[in-house]
Amino acid sequence: MNYRDLKVNELTHRETLQMTNKNKFNPCIEWIKWLVDSCEKQKIKIKKISSKMISDLTNEEFAEIETYLYHKKVLNLLENYGNKEMTNEEYLEIYQFIGSHSLGKLMEANLTIEELNWAKETLRVLEQASPENLNKKIQEAQDNYQNLSMVDAYILHKLIGNQFKQSLSKVYKI
Repeated sequence: MNYRDLKVNELTHRETLQMTNKNKFNPCIEWIKWLVDSCEKQKIKIKKISSKMISDLTNEEFAEIETYLYHKKVLNLLENYGNKEMTNEEYLEIYQFIGSHSLGKLMEANLTIEELNWAKETLRVLEQASPENLNKKIQEAQDNYQNLSMVDAYILHKLIGNQFKQSLSKVYKI
């Protein structure tokens, strides 16, 4: 068995990412939320582009259409993650997508400058909170992830990332 087959086997049997309980917080839910938002915004652009003749489309417009179709495909795969009918190739496609794309960049591309500035200010304030309060806030946000605004979901993502970095720095200071 080669590395690719080992990785696909690991992905198809990993229970922590299974989407059997859509209310639990996991990376698939986070990607789904942001890809749905991105696809909705892209769909508006695609409608404008579709009114043009194919010969009048620019390379950027073709790229926009291609990105939209790819995001829709990956979104569909993520929504069906854990389904017994998924093939090993579909699991691998999800793995490759998540491994080669930045969720943080997708988030930042879909938020306005005002939302990003508000998020940065909120993060500065939250950095002053006690670890217990911060952990409680994170858990509440994770439990209610589907109902979070996009900017609040971004803040949660950054908070979790910051906690992870702090944990790593403690490990490496030993």
